[in-house]
Amino acid sequence: MLRERKAGRNGGIGMNQHSERERIREAYLLMAKAGYRPAAPGDGVGGISLTRSQLADPTRLETEARVYADSFIKEENECRFWIGCADSKRTQALVYAIEASRLLCGMDSAVPFAGKLLRLALGEIESRKPEAR
Repeated sequence: MLRERKAGRNGGIGMNQHSERERIREAYLLMAKAGYRPAAPGDGVGGISLTRSQLADPTRLETEARVYADSFIKEENECRFWIGCADSKRTQALVYAIEASRLLCGMDSAVPFAGKLLRLALGEIESRKPEAR
């Protein structure tokens, strides 16, 4: 069931939305440092279709981060996120991650449970690593 929001989560665009956009932009930059750039052209499952020169371009990265932040906020305000379909080997990890995400949208008292679920998800991922070729 989708929840309805009026005029965005914070009642409109103001300082809170600006700082949220900045936090999401910073999260994108950290994901990029880890090698994951979901706003870059790619295969949709983590592969990036950029040249070395394009990967190293700070202006391109900043643009990706801003586009990602705007898109994330739009999805959040609409309470609709696309996540894809689970690979049957990773269903449990996906369930833990989704439930942790739901908890992170709740009250502060739920955060410790989110951490526990994310650790369960990580454990599941680590135990089911694909064999090296």
